[in-house]
Amino acid sequence: ISLPGTAAALAGSLAVTLVGRVVWRLDAPEMVLVAWSGFLGSLFDSVLGASAQRCFADNKTGEPTDWPLSNGLPNRILRGFPWMTNDAVNFVSCLGAVLLAWATFRYGIAPYR
Repeated sequence: ISLPGTAAALAGSLAVTLVGRVVWRLDAPEMVLVAWSGFLGSLFDSVLGASAQRCFADNKTGEPTDWPLSNGLPNRILRGFPWMTNDAVNFVSCLGAVLLAWATFRYGIAPYR
């Protein structure tokens, strides 16, 4: 997680929100909700990817890899959970963003209900 990466995540979230404004005619509170949820979803992804996502050491070079096998031999796990693949991180991050948006809307944290 870096400042340039975080700024890019915020810019991406705002870009998607602006597209939503044009395509679905979102009003201001909806735009805030979409931008905030998207930005937090990207932060969830970064934190999970850096902590819970599996990372292996290549059995020959010792370099980090996402793959459990190299050259037909098992790699040693460096960190994370063996079942937490990049796809799982993406799914959990998206789910977290959606749940955040739902809870914000449902429980009236947003300025409208």
